[in-house]
Amino acid sequence: MKAIFLQDVKGVARKGDIKEVSEGYAQNFLLPKKLAKVATPDAIRQAQLETAKKEQFKKEAIEAARKHMLALKGKSVVLTMKSKDGKLFGSITGRDIAEALKKEGFDVSEKAIVLKKHLKTAGCHDVALDFGAGMTCSIAVIIQGE
Repeated sequence: MKAIFLQDVKGVARKGDIKEVSEGYAQNFLLPKKLAKVATPDAIRQAQLETAKKEQFKKEAIEAARKHMLALKGKSVVLTMKSKDGKLFGSITGRDIAEALKKEGFDVSEKAIVLKKHLKTAGCHDVALDFGAGMTCSIAVIIQGE
């Protein structure tokens, strides 16, 4: 019996896969728990359309991330914070950097900013941005003390 998986089933299939499974497995486990549905011709077409839409969405997201990466490559962001002798009162976090980038017109998620630790000294720091799908770039974060 062919089944279209509605959820991931560990060791069997991923969501959206169409696989041949034994009838007993489908009737006793997959169908009652709504992990899969019977693969009728209409359901197969619908699943293929959904898969195609997901692939298109992925391609668009990757293209948008690539454009962000190219636009941000080599940019610098200037942040000011109270300090004494080069040490900041507080620290600069990913959220602070994301807000500064938004002010300059770049919509970068806080999750894309890779900081091993918060920035606590004045000066120039290289910060990596990870947009996923292997696309990374580096920006300079210049922290000025007041």
